[in-house]
Amino acid sequence: MWRIVRPSGSLVLGTPGYGRWLCRVLKRIYGKALPGVYVHEHITRYTRDELAGRLRAAGYEILDCQYVRFCEMIVKARKPLTSGPRRA
Repeated sequence: MWRIVRPSGSLVLGTPGYGRWLCRVLKRIYGKALPGVYVHEHITRYTRDELAGRLRAAGYEILDCQYVRFCEMIVKARKPLTSGPRRA
């Protein structure tokens, strides 16, 4: 993401919001109703704080975070004018 977003550019990222109880319940129901679907393909299950922390550690400024239907987390972040990502 760092390589593709231009300096001062925006990054919009969407992922299931696993910090929300409704998301976890819906994923279980979906997995039981439709066995074999993608429900287990999300390797890293981010909460809002975890994803924001990872983005900040990489150097991004979090501008907004909202949810679609209480489950899908959409984060908008800005890349600073620096030359490279921060290393932890």
